[in-house]
Amino acid sequence: MWRILDRWLLALLMAGLSAGALAGSAHVSFLNPEKFTDIGPYGDEREAAQNRSEIARHIERLAARKLPADQVLEVAVLDVDLAGNFEPWHFWPRDVRVMRTVTWPSIKLRYVLKQGEQVLAGGQETVSDMAYLDHINSYSSSDPLRYDKRMLDRWFQQRLIERTAASR
Repeated sequence: MWRILDRWLLALLMAGLSAGALAGSAHVSFLNPEKFTDIGPYGDEREAAQNRSEIARHIERLAARKLPADQVLEVAVLDVDLAGNFEPWHFWPRDVRVMRTVTWPSIKLRYVLKQGEQVLAGGQETVSDMAYLDHINSYSSSDPLRYDKRMLDRWFQQRLIERTAASR
């Protein structure tokens, strides 16, 4: 009996140590957000601020979960076009985003991943997911940014985790 408990405690301890080793950080800024293609409905600044905050928090969480503690990601968001569009000519409430295959999400950003003073990755690109409706999405259907978050997850994994691991 004690042997089983010892193994469980050891497994929990190892999980805690490996999780603690991954605690990178991210700094996210939004440049000229008033000119973004689509960050909220009908120029609603309150919702736009909420969406910016949620995007920043999501990138910060990704960095904390997936980057080593000594790595820092700096991201400047240059433009946002959220998944879907508002179609005010429909009879439902104005704040419903209609998802169509031609309204995929995209975020233009500039980023630098550093470890101390060494630059591991960086660049400027437009991240998009043209097939966003075709993929399985693990985010809740009640999350209004679920497609945008999934797109950022894939970009983060492909650009920062897999690419930097391959270059070592």
